[in-house]
Amino acid sequence: MPFEHTLPADAIHTADSPIFSETSAPEAILVHHETARGHWVVLSIHSGELVFVDLAHDARVTLVEDQEWVIAPESPHRVEIVAPVSFQFAFYQDQEASQRAR
Repeated sequence: MPFEHTLPADAIHTADSPIFSETSAPEAILVHHETARGHWVVLSIHSGELVFVDLAHDARVTLVEDQEWVIAPESPHRVEIVAPVSFQFAFYQDQEASQRAR
């Protein structure tokens, strides 16, 4: 089972992605990638389902409507589109990353 992360209480919300579907999902999220140091992402499923693949722990979790998954900094991962889906990413930085960006 992949490790479930919790967004730090002091994380700063920086942006939201567009809402994606099975036909509009960017190719980059379907292949191995990872978040930058100090950058957190919350993946929200609006409808349908997709599979989050945690490459660090060689684990998969199916996410369904109204579920969220927190992706920690520097965590190698990808997603698999397995059914019709609507989803979105919210991007956050921890305090240290926010200070480096200034």
